[in-house]
Amino acid sequence: MLPPGSLRKKSLPQLGVNAAGGKQEALAQAMLEEAAGLLASSVAGASLYTAQLQVAKAFAHLKPARAVPLLERSASQLEQVLAAAPQIDTFLPYQHSFESGELILNNSVLCNSLVRPYADAIAQLANSDFATARILADRLPLPEARLFTELLLATNALSVENNPSAVASMNLGRFGFRRRY
Repeated sequence: MLPPGSLRKKSLPQLGVNAAGGKQEALAQAMLEEAAGLLASSVAGASLYTAQLQVAKAFAHLKPARAVPLLERSASQLEQVLAAAPQIDTFLPYQHSFESGELILNNSVLCNSLVRPYADAIAQLANSDFATARILADRLPLPEARLFTELLLATNALSVENNPSAVASMNLGRFGFRRRY
């Protein structure tokens, strides 16, 4: 029996991810569905964002279409944070996430805690639905975050050993890959 309330919201996504990793797909599906339902009624915040991405990554393996609504909600939350972040960053006393108006991608709090987890989650989706993953990457308002995410998508998709058909069917025109004669 799982505990009630916020502890349940925090533990259920992890249990679902563990069940999915343990090849217990029916149990994982049930736990992830319940976790998604609990998360849908939660107030936005860092822990909700993290849990949404955990559930979305697990769904990306089990049932990719169920990952999309969670990733869309995470994209909306990330859009809001990234839109406000440059102004707030100037008031922070310690480590900054922007330098000369550009998002720092190497070891910045904002990139490590929000952008990278989002990019990782949509990279999982890219293994089965590259077009939707690209749409989700394009929603990021900062060009640095968008490029970082798109590069992670392309790298992940091209390194998938067991999914050569996904690599063959990708339209990489946006990334500038074209043959020159």
